[in-house]
Amino acid sequence: VKIVDLLASVQGVDERVRFILTSRPESRVENRFMPVSRLSLSDPLRKSDNNRDITAFVEERLLKNSELAAQAAALPPAKAGSLPGDISARADGNFQYAAFLLKAAATGKHSLANLTGLPPGLDGLYHESLRRVVALGEKNWETDYMPFLGILSIALEPMPLQAVETYAGSATSLWNVYLDLGQFVEDEPLSPQIGEEMDTEDRYRLYHQSVIDFLHKRQWVESDNGKLKRNNNYFVEPVDWHKRIVAACEKPVGSWEQVKWHAAAHYTLRRLVTHLYQLRQIDEYADKLHSLLETRPFIDQHLAVLSKPYLLLDDLRLALNLALENDDLAQAWRHIREYRRILRNQLDFDRLMDAVETGNDTGDYDHVMERTELYGYMPNSQALARLWIAWNAATYGHSDEAESIVTRTLDRLPPRGKAHTSSRLAGQDTTDAVEDAVGETLQR
Repeated sequence: VKIVDLLASVQGVDERVRFILTSRPESRVENRFMPVSRLSLSDPLRKSDNNRDITAFVEERLLKNSELAAQAAALPPAKAGSLPGDISARADGNFQYAAFLLKAAATGKHSLANLTGLPPGLDGLYHESLRRVVALGEKNWETDYMPFLGILSIALEPMPLQAVETYAGSATSLWNVYLDLGQFVEDEPLSPQIGEEMDTEDRYRLYHQSVIDFLHKRQWVESDNGKLKRNNNYFVEPVDWHKRIVAACEKPVGSWEQVKWHAAAHYTLRRLVTHLYQLRQIDEYADKLHSLLETRPFIDQHLAVLSKPYLLLDDLRLALNLALENDDLAQAWRHIREYRRILRNQLDFDRLMDAVETGNDTGDYDHVMERTELYGYMPNSQALARLWIAWNAATYGHSDEAESIVTRTLDRLPPRGKAHTSSRLAGQDTTDAVEDAVGETLQR
């Protein structure tokens, strides 16, 4: 379930409640909110507002960033004074153009002294910037730069460099490639996931979704000439890199049973099924997805290492959807059977008790609360389990955590009936409404 699905399905909210949603112009989002009021921030009528905002952003960056301030100070006063307006005009209302250009200038990839020659439009700027990197870096696009960008363009979470090298099949370190491509990449220090040790290095992701969009385009249209198409010399085919990740995980090829799952990376356990699902239109990879989720060593390692059974259940739901889309009822039944087996096994109360004991020792009950998501289809059982966790927290001196758990439990408890709408009805309906109201009160 995605955030768009949740927001689009909101019903019966108090009329005083308002949601303000922002999105890029994507039909898959816009079509879910057909009747809502809309405001297009990129409308030509707001061009002057956007340009003014971008100019203010550039002015602030030139003041606060020491590298940019030094470059601006070295310019003739008249040129330095016109710099914010010049960048704003070149950005043509696109905030990311200005942000990327200043980021590149701050790291020495572009010079503020010479903006001439920079193409208009974000795609053009990305293309020219990559051209410079390849020319100055003296490395090969296909063997060095493309594998690094290809993996990050389809990665489902930030990756450490060693993982990028593994999935890309790189025979050498990509550290110098990362240094060359610094303007396109952001490092993200992350706290470890459950079951992981503290990272000794940062993880990396592409700077912005627009970089991914550019890499996945074969052509783009120049913003100042709507009819002029440019070929993307740095096009990255997403399918090829999903395949590359699958190939890196499937060793020996063609046998999930023989893969050394005890040595598998956490990313592999968390995300391999999703990469296979992205390749579901290819029969070979649809078969690989189904067979992976019938591989007991993979499932056992997933549960043992990640300790988040709902992630594995999500994977099984993807596989089940794929089987049903293809009218493969025998395969669908196998996934349903595995889903039920895992659910029953993970609902074992002894497992919840073990998790609670750990929470009592550490005061961290987030992982314990995650386990209660498995009770989601039984609201009363879920609420009772959570209140039992709160009682444990209070008993062991974690009173703030206990109060927070109780509050969250009551807030999420669904109403049991229609008492909120039926007070004006007569006869049996009124009786039912009163009983529902009493039942809901007793439940809380």
